[in-house]
Amino acid sequence: MSTVPPEINRWVVLPISGGLWVCRDDMGMMKPEFPLTLETEDDAILEKREVPGVQDVAVSSTSSYAAVRSQGGKALHVYRLEEETGTPVHIALPRDMERVRSAAFYGDRLFVGGQPQTNPATRLGFFDLTQNKPRFTPLDLPDSLGIVNKPVVKVVVSGDKLYAIDTSFTPKLALVYDVTRDDPELLIQTRIPSGVDDNVLDMAVGRSYAAVLSETRSKEGKAWKIGVFDSHTFDEIATFFHRVQWSDTLAVPSQIEAMDDVFLLAHGLEGLGVARLQDSEPTLFQKYYPIQPWSHPYLPLHRIKYVQPLGPGRVIGLQPNSISGSVFCVIKRGSYLWWEEIKL
Repeated sequence: MSTVPPEINRWVVLPISGGLWVCRDDMGMMKPEFPLTLETEDDAILEKREVPGVQDVAVSSTSSYAAVRSQGGKALHVYRLEEETGTPVHIALPRDMERVRSAAFYGDRLFVGGQPQTNPATRLGFFDLTQNKPRFTPLDLPDSLGIVNKPVVKVVVSGDKLYAIDTSFTPKLALVYDVTRDDPELLIQTRIPSGVDDNVLDMAVGRSYAAVLSETRSKEGKAWKIGVFDSHTFDEIATFFHRVQWSDTLAVPSQIEAMDDVFLLAHGLEGLGVARLQDSEPTLFQKYYPIQPWSHPYLPLHRIKYVQPLGPGRVIGLQPNSISGSVFCVIKRGSYLWWEEIKL
């Protein structure tokens, strides 16, 4: 399989006129080009009209595909963005895959993390979209067997590598694959600091670092944290950690994205969180936040700077624009959705 050349992502998904649109950066202006409607003859979709969130959409940066998860991941549709009809192609999930938890493109392949019922092989694999009826091809998983029905909650493609978080183990398992091969090769499998009560929410991969966003619960209360790892080895570097009140359901970030080595948080009423990491910092982490025998180095929360959007509401989604170096914040107030562009 040939290597897909790196390319700046030219697509951004934004809520417009009550639906989601794939937009293109056109000389600094976002031009809506393709509506992600779920108008289809599929009875399962017609039973429940819904507008997916930006986190439910994966867009290829190197080919003209978009994938949309609907019905909580029980249905998966692929759009070919250069076709005028805009009719989505229904992807038949494996019989044992209860739902798709995450999706990411590499060329003409759509990688998915799934939630199996009884067959662990449906946790992670891909669909070859060059086939008339794309079929699921499982990836090699670690030999040790975890909890069968626990999912791969997040997949991210960065460069020529696929990153995945497998929650069937405690501690959770980070997997890294070389996806340039016809049969993707498992390069790294490593446990990441996490407990049985940790819930992984999202993951982002930058140039030098990877970040895993999760929430945790214990008898002391609940907290959210961001584990920072070396993106090449997935060795642990440090952790942002913050406790919140049990009653505060909106205090936990919902999404994390990466632009180079700047990590961005969708953090509800707190706004847009920005954490900048530099190449020299791993040694500084060790110097000022030494590893204790029972824990890993903690980074103070004030290292995350917050930017408030102009309009009132909760930041519930992010769409980075690597062409302009800005981020589009999806904001919700009541039943209304809109977006604002914030320059970093």
